[in-house]
Formats: sequence, C-alpha cells, structure tokens
Amino acid sequence: MSSPRPTCDGLALLMPGLLHQLGNQLFAIQGHAQLLPAGDATRGAMLAAAARSTEVLGLWRAVLEGRSAGRLDLERALALLGDVARVGLRERGHGLTLTLGGATGEARCEAAAVLAATAQALQGLCDLVPGGVDGEFALAAAAERRAVTIRIQFVPRPGSLPFPMATATLASRWPGAHADGAVQGRALADGIELLCPAATDSSAAEA
Repeated sequence: MSSPRPTCDGLALLMPGLLHQLGNQLFAIQGHAQLLPAGDATRGAMLAAAARSTEVLGLWRAVLEGRSAGRLDLERALALLGDVARVGLRERGHGLTLTLGGATGEARCEAAAVLAATAQALQGLCDLVPGGVDGEFALAAAAERRAVTIRIQFVPRPGSLPFPMATATLASRWPGAHADGAVQGRALADGIELLCPAATDSSAAEA
C-alpha cells in the first residue's frame, strides 16, 4: 500500500492568489484574441476556451471564499467540477463518469455549497481506496423541487480484491439537513449520497 500523499497546510492562503494570477493570464489571452479579425477561427476558439476557464476559476473562487455564486445550472456546475477533478483522480489511477441530464437540466442550486460538498466527498472517497486499487468513480445527480441528490460510488477495476470502505465515517461530516440549508450525507456500501439544498430566494436575486 502506498504512503499517504503530503498535503500543503498553506493551500488556503495560496489558492486565492493562484486563481488571481491565472485570471490575469486569461484576461491577457482574451485581449490578444480580440485583436484578431472577427471571422478568424482561431479567435473564436481562443475566446471560447478563455471564457470556459474563466467560468471555472470563478466557481472555485466562490467555493474558496465560502460565498454563494448565485443560482447555477446543476449540470453545468457538476460538468465543470468533473473537468477539474478528473486530473487529480487520473493521477491516482481512477476515472470519473458523470450521469447528468433529465430532471437536473432545470435544477438550480447554491453553487458554492454543492461544489464544495461534492469535492470533499470525492476527496474523502479517494482516501478510502487502498493504494494500488484502480477503478472508476461514478457520479450521478438527480433534482427534486427542494433538494439536489448527488450519489458518488467507486467501482474497482475487474479482478481487484474486495476491501471495506469506511463510508459511515465520511458521511458523518454532513450530519443532516437543517433549516439553514446544511448538506446531508448518507453512507452507501461503496460510496456516499449527498442531499444538497436548492437555491434560496435570496440566491435568485443574485443570479
């Protein structure tokens, strides 16, 4: 079994500055792209890529600062999260599949709360998988009128030896849904299910 990866205690201090620096570079790229002719295909591709990257940075800045990013389409939020999370998961030998669509298309959520809880759940589940065990994380989302359910499960690669996952301990980080809109966690045998609050009326004013 591999040893735990070291963590950076100063990440919370450094990350806002890192996002700010990346944002400055994206702004410069956008400026240079605007100088190209309006019908240039390269111009359009550069601006589209910069806009998507800017959106990702904005969402993660909201998560880091612990503030609401307003109401956000659930599919869009989780798709962006998946793009960011796949890199770290791939380095650990894991893949990530997202099952979105259907009822989630019209769902709105508190972006900061949902993304933070989902990222923490993915990280926690990664830590529960023994070193050397490859597999796939499956993330599925479903929306109801007043809540969003996110289910994350780990599927080991065929032929892997079975192992227990202490998901109950992980789920206890989210003790329950309360009037203040806290996220509720429920342990699954191979993962975790999160019940996230829907966006509030005050969030609608921000959007």
